[in-house]
This record gives sequence, structure tokens and C-alpha cells, in this order.
Amino acid sequence: MAELPAPTEGFVLTHFIVVSDVERSVRSSAFMNIRVADIAALYQEWSARGAEFLTPPQQRATEIRCYIRDPDDHLIEVGQSTARP
Repeated sequence: MAELPAPTEGFVLTHFIVVSDVERSVRSSAFMNIRVADIAALYQEWSARGAEFLTPPQQRATEIRCYIRDPDDHLIEVGQSTARP
């Protein structure tokens, strides 16, 4: 997979569709990845507005991630890169 951009402010939105049958998957599911500059601030802000995260921000190999679902129950990954350029 290509390296995802690491924003220094704001966020970058990436929509993934990983499929073996494009036609079938047009009727199926996908997931979204939102890359942010400050995941702790976003987590606090969205939580204060009523968002219910599945996990708090957690350190992974080269990023911090947390997860949330949209109103249709689709998974959304929110991440902040911790890798140095």
C-alpha cells in the first residue's frame, strides 16, 4: 500500500474499496480512513459533540488510531501518523 499523507494541520480523507469483484462490490461495503494532524484534539472535540468512538486513540506501529461508526454502521478509522519524515 502506498504511504498515506500525514497532514500538519486539518485532515486528509481516504476512502478505500478493496475488492475482487468490482461489480458485486458496488452493492457491498467499504471503509473510510481519516488522517488528522492532532488525533487527541479531534477525539475530544468529536466526543464533546456526541460522537461515540469504538476505541480511544491507541498507539500502533507508526500511527495513533481510533475507530467510530457512521449512522449506517460503516467503520471509519481515524489516524495520526507518528512516523518521522
